[in-house]
Amino acid sequence: MPADLVDSIDNHEAAFATVGCLVDTDDIALVADAKTGSSHAFEVLVERHARRILRVAQRVTGNREDAEDIAQQTFQKAFVHLQTFEGKSSFSTWLTRIAINEALMGLRRKRWASTVSIDEVTPRGGAVLARQVPDLGPSPERSYSQQERERILSFAMNQLTPGIRAAIQLCKLDELSLKESAQIMGVSIEATKSRVHLGRRRLREALKRYFSPTSRVRAKKNGGFSPSGRVISLVLLAVCCIVASASAQNTGVIGSVPSGPASDDVLRLTLQDAINMALRYNLGAIERGENAQFARGQRLIALSNLLPQVSAGASENVAQTSLATLGIKNLPGIPSVLGPYSYSTVDASLSQTLFNFESIQNFRAARTTEQAAQLSYKDALDVVTLTVGNAYLQVIETSSRIEAQQAQVRNAQALHDQANEEYQAGTNSRIDATRTEVQLVTEEYNLSVARNNFAIAKLTLARAIGLPLGQEFDIVDQLPYSDINPPTVEDALKAAYSSRSDFRAALASQKAGQETLSAAKGERYPVVTVNGDYGDVGTTFDHSHGNFSVQAGVRIPIFAGGRIKGDVTQAEAALRQRQAEAENTRGLVDYDVRTAFLNLSAAKEQVDVAQRNVALANENLARSKDRFTSGVTDSVEVVQSEQSLEAAADQYITSVYNHNLAKLMLARSLGVARTKYKQYIGGD
Repeated sequence: MPADLVDSIDNHEAAFATVGCLVDTDDIALVADAKTGSSHAFEVLVERHARRILRVAQRVTGNREDAEDIAQQTFQKAFVHLQTFEGKSSFSTWLTRIAINEALMGLRRKRWASTVSIDEVTPRGGAVLARQVPDLGPSPERSYSQQERERILSFAMNQLTPGIRAAIQLCKLDELSLKESAQIMGVSIEATKSRVHLGRRRLREALKRYFSPTSRVRAKKNGGFSPSGRVISLVLLAVCCIVASASAQNTGVIGSVPSGPASDDVLRLTLQDAINMALRYNLGAIERGENAQFARGQRLIALSNLLPQVSAGASENVAQTSLATLGIKNLPGIPSVLGPYSYSTVDASLSQTLFNFESIQNFRAARTTEQAAQLSYKDALDVVTLTVGNAYLQVIETSSRIEAQQAQVRNAQALHDQANEEYQAGTNSRIDATRTEVQLVTEEYNLSVARNNFAIAKLTLARAIGLPLGQEFDIVDQLPYSDINPPTVEDALKAAYSSRSDFRAALASQKAGQETLSAAKGERYPVVTVNGDYGDVGTTFDHSHGNFSVQAGVRIPIFAGGRIKGDVTQAEAALRQRQAEAENTRGLVDYDVRTAFLNLSAAKEQVDVAQRNVALANENLARSKDRFTSGVTDSVEVVQSEQSLEAAADQYITSVYNHNLAKLMLARSLGVARTKYKQYIGGD
């Protein structure tokens, strides 16, 4: 082995060993080492504080990409000015102050940046260049996916007891040490560690039913995650990010414009009523509709360059002229001042571009862009239908959980009463009565959680459809389990490619890009124009004479300083981008359809299994009660049977919800969610 390679390996091993030794060193010692030139010490400081600084920057800027830049600038500035750190405050506080200052400066730089009005019209060679305004907001699918992850994570966190939830919040979200968290909660370090471990395990169990193997496939498309291994930490980080950017996430398809004042009556809301209201008041639908109107305005502007421009006017003029101002002085018989005198004019003018290939192609591009905007609006309506349908299903699901939990409370109450009576009669021990009382209190707590989740689900639905603020309502449709007979995958793909509005919009955008490229190349072609005007001038309209002029011309660009080539290059790049987006959308349609079929098949199997499981759990509970009544067993067996029934009922409710959602997702994947949702999930 060469000597230089051996030295390199030794150096790397020494570096890794040094970093490993520094991991447990406190910040003050690391800063002291870094001041002496130790790059390894500063690397440890960066790794230790990177997540905190990134989160602080994101909270200030509200943007992930900007936050990453701010974090990098923060550590660069900290490294350059490390010698100025005097230790009067902690290194973390000093670093956070730098990050906040850098983030605020970044926001100021954004405000100072030059802006261009989208309403400004740029004439060039008789043409109007329509400004292409990209939609930089999240897609409806991504907004829906983010809202769904927020609901799942919030539900899972609410299932934890207050003590465990506080431990998770302090140790995982606020990134405090075990010692600091224990001091805040007033418990020992060992108890804090136990609570964190128990909370992680319960979160993993709670998330399993949402992230089964088939649902993990679906999650990959939407940037989702599965709750295995290290991902639980990322889940907790996601909760923190959701809270930090709540204002940014509560827009789009989960937002709405409230539809007026609330009434005192309780509104009976069907699924059809909810969807119809959402199509009218949902913020995502409104924004996409206005985008389509903006595109229509761009088309009208482009069309105006191909039509004649006609104007007319009339005026009455009174004037007095000094000949001296014209260089005429002291002429015999001519006064030095003429007037005052008056005259009247009536005039009309017309201008017409007879041929401008660039303007023609710009109009065609604007017309195709308007068609793409209309298709995007229809696609947004499909996504709104999916979102509202899912919110309605969540209300049904949480309502079913309340009913199931109420049954569990009744069972626990009956068991507790029986155990207490037997204890009073001296035929049973106190431990059985206490055990059943604990089970009763647990079920009552779970019922309280279920009612809270039901209320939140109703608020989410009201928010999505634009109900008046504070309006009370009850859902009417229950949408029980019903199977469907879907088409084959091949037939579904053919139907999706012809009916999916987002795919058709991508193809229209690609066509508009081709026409824009043709318009850019058309800047080299001649432009033929004609202009004319006619006026009637005289002291009065009875004593007037006509004046007219006509001008026709051809303008040929000879040298434009590279401007035309630059426009062509930009148009070619935009066209390649749109072609790539169209192919990506084609692949997305294929993915959506196949995933919908997989989810539908899995959900149907889950419903069948859950139904059998509920029947077995009921039978097992009945036998356990008989054995307990006969004195063959104690209350442990009955409590376990009740817990098994509760789990089975929970699985059945979840499976029915998943099956209905899978049917609605299939309709969305085929592009018919708005028009044919009743055929898939029912509803009056």
